[in-house]
Amino acid sequence: MQIPIFIINLPVNTERRQAIEAQMKSLGASYEIVEGVYGDDARIIERYDEALAIKEHGKPLTRGEKGCAMAHALIYQRIVREKIPLALILEDDMLLPKNFL
Repeated sequence: MQIPIFIINLPVNTERRQAIEAQMKSLGASYEIVEGVYGDDARIIERYDEALAIKEHGKPLTRGEKGCAMAHALIYQRIVREKIPLALILEDDMLLPKNFL
């Protein structure tokens, strides 16, 4: 069974996208680039609970942390919706070992 690999990338980070795609291609891995979310996205404004963030993390989340969390949450929703039994979510700044697969 091939495990789907989702890679989060903000569209402005073209160098990161090129670097992670080069790594994945050199490994012969199948993957999907998923567009990242900016920290001021309307979906975050709707869902973000600052009191909960402070309770769980001791501080409010930064814009970058909010965007990252939302990107992961959207992929999790997709995994549930599509009934994907197992998946791997990576960010575009990963440095993968040669024996990754």
